[in-house]
Amino acid sequence: MLRSTAIDWGPKPFRILDCWLLDTSFKETVHNCWSSSQLPGWWGGYVLKEKIKTLKQKLKIWNKEKFGDTLKKVIKIEEDLNILEEETMHRQLSAQEELKRRQLQEALWVAAHAHESLLRQKARIRWIKQGDCNSRYFHLMMNANRRNNSLNGVMIGETWTADPAKVKEEVRSFFS
Repeated sequence: MLRSTAIDWGPKPFRILDCWLLDTSFKETVHNCWSSSQLPGWWGGYVLKEKIKTLKQKLKIWNKEKFGDTLKKVIKIEEDLNILEEETMHRQLSAQEELKRRQLQEALWVAAHAHESLLRQKARIRWIKQGDCNSRYFHLMMNANRRNNSLNGVMIGETWTADPAKVKEEVRSFFS
């Protein structure tokens, strides 16, 4: 009834995340990896393939060890900033504490920007894979919004009028 075969579709494509490009250690890692792997005497296409394969492995390690989880970074920095603000709530900040606060705020901005960039890129990838998700829920919400935003009738004097021509004329006269 079921058949399972292990199909080798070849190597996974080389992907890069936009948020990596903002990190200075990323550029250093790429430069070091690219310049360190030398394969003299080989065909140029093979050398390029091997360099990209090596770079992919190094970037996996770099992503786990150096770049890390962007959401955890944001949460950790927010916690540190909150602790600092709670400790200094009832007194003036010292110069050292002010410097630390400024550094935490800058780090929070960078980490939040990287996390948003990552989420944006993942959303695009998901949209490309799954397509436009015009689900039943989406259409129900659109129809509900259309009903809520429609003008079915108006009170003219003491009477309710639903005739489209009279409603249009009343709205035009009201706004003019």
